[in-house]
Amino acid sequence: MLRRCEELTRNGESLAITWNGGNDSGYHNIEINNQKINSPGEIDEVIIDLVAKQAGYGSFTGNFSTDGQVIYNPENKCFQGKDNYSESGWDEHSCEILIEIPQELWFDRLDIAIEQLYDENAFAEASFLVINGPYTPMHNSYQQSIQETIDDRVATEVEKIVQEHTEIADTLEINTAFSINFNEFQLEKGKYIHKINSLDYSYQNRIVSDITISLND
Repeated sequence: MLRRCEELTRNGESLAITWNGGNDSGYHNIEINNQKINSPGEIDEVIIDLVAKQAGYGSFTGNFSTDGQVIYNPENKCFQGKDNYSESGWDEHSCEILIEIPQELWFDRLDIAIEQLYDENAFAEASFLVINGPYTPMHNSYQQSIQETIDDRVATEVEKIVQEHTEIADTLEINTAFSINFNEFQLEKGKYIHKINSLDYSYQNRIVSDITISLND
């Protein structure tokens, strides 16, 4: 292997092993001056296998993603580079989002969907299910009002999450839905009241690692 690496870099060429994968699929490449060797030889495959095993990616099976590169250092007879690893995480954020509906508005269920990406504004959809009786402009008006209320409150709650967990600020994502039956609302002072007490969110755990693989061992 060492002889092959010396041969490939004897005129100052850059020899690198790169990888990209996760979630049960991926690949390793051997490159010269950033150009993939499309038909690597037997020794090239051995070099790739060594780097894959030493970097910890003999397989890409699992719920994670990774990409990385190591470049051959002729002076130290080793490959050196970085691995960028990430995996999904989930958590629950306690909150209090109040939904108010006037008593005179009839409905059987309220469906709510909430989407919030880390670099975009919150987006909520609310829709009344009415089984018995007409769907009126008043229903539509309150759907819009509920959506606006949720958008504002979710934006506030996301700020709280980011303040508590700054390391996930650029990967935070909310994608959740609720179906609230009529009998789950409480009648208070002429209004039907329901509180959303928590929001589920996902994020990416990211780890950047230095890698050195010696060919002298």
